[in-house]
Amino acid sequence: MNQVEVLAIWGAVTGTIGTVAGLLGLWLRFKQHSLDKPKLVCDAYFEFDSPNHPKHKLTVRSLGRRPVIIDEIKYFITPRNLVHRITKLWQHKKGRWLFNQELRQKIKLNEGEKTEIKISLPNGLDIAEIYKAEVVDQTGRIWPIKWQSHSTLVKIATQETLDELSLENEKRIFSAIGYRLGKRYYIQTNFNTKPTRMSVTCGKAFWFFDLKKYEEKFIDIKTLDSKYSRDRERGMVNDIFFKNIEITEKKLQVKSNEIDNMILTTLALYSPEAKDLRQLVSYLKITNELVRTGSNAKDFAKKFKKSYSDDLNTSMILEYTIPLLKSALLSLQTSISMLDEVNPQHIEERYHRVIVEESKTDDLYLMIEKNILKLISKNLDLSKEYFDILSSLRRLEKIADRAVSIAKLLHFAQMGGDIVQS
Repeated sequence: MNQVEVLAIWGAVTGTIGTVAGLLGLWLRFKQHSLDKPKLVCDAYFEFDSPNHPKHKLTVRSLGRRPVIIDEIKYFITPRNLVHRITKLWQHKKGRWLFNQELRQKIKLNEGEKTEIKISLPNGLDIAEIYKAEVVDQTGRIWPIKWQSHSTLVKIATQETLDELSLENEKRIFSAIGYRLGKRYYIQTNFNTKPTRMSVTCGKAFWFFDLKKYEEKFIDIKTLDSKYSRDRERGMVNDIFFKNIEITEKKLQVKSNEIDNMILTTLALYSPEAKDLRQLVSYLKITNELVRTGSNAKDFAKKFKKSYSDDLNTSMILEYTIPLLKSALLSLQTSISMLDEVNPQHIEERYHRVIVEESKTDDLYLMIEKNILKLISKNLDLSKEYFDILSSLRRLEKIADRAVSIAKLLHFAQMGGDIVQS
């Protein structure tokens, strides 16, 4: 290798080193320049302190060397109207479907500092309706907030009332409400003496991370085992029973309306066909049957309790009443069990079983009617009470009729054919 070649190699090496050093220097200058700029990292956290007291908050960290003054929080709302959803970007530019949370006091963040800002939305605006949020500083610069999807927000940022219980007797008032608060479950109990305005309500709260443990605890509270058992007088138990019936019927009506609205929305948006259409039409009718069943159950319980007494010949009444109640309940349970069944043979078997049980209720009701007419002929003074008993038991027979209608609709949904209702 001659001197010229050595010098050429040396020049190439030094040139490469110089280029790398220059690039490294440029990178360092760029990094230094970026550090000198303001920089915010924004996250959203969702939790509950108690029902109706969410602790949803934003955490804002400053990582840049220049201070930043936070001016407001901007929330982007998902429009409820389909047309508005399609044009939401244009709507936002016009200032629509936006909510600006102005801070009472401007927040200044220096490098390495962080702050927490409570998410404060107006009444009527559900947090699950927010699909994006931004921090706006005093210069007008926008900093995106790491926000969750709608499905995730429904799970972690919303609350739902799961169970309600109210117990009352001459001396004491007791209530319990169960909630889903985000991913956790909560039971609030309250106790008070009665009657007195001066007494102070006291209670206890229970938190659960597991749904099963929550359900077990609420069942324990419902049954009033251990220390509350002394308060379970007959009158109190009856009051609890009928209040729970009222609550259940109202819940049934609410859920029925929700399901109907979901079905109508699905029909309007997706135009289902074939089996999907049969199922949706069937379910739309089934909700009405279930509401009517709930109404019959409530009427039976109230009328039977009001008319039933020791003055009546209870043995002759109960001889066929208990089998009638069991048969009506079995027919309803069997019809509902068809909902998750996909095997055609099993569907047919359960369908025919419902028909058989409904036929039993007809026979049992006729036997009860025959017995009560005999009792009336022997004691006319109690004829009104006996007729009221008979009227209440008619509601059980109607429940079995509703069960047949549900079974026919589910049979149509799975197997096809014609819709046939009782």
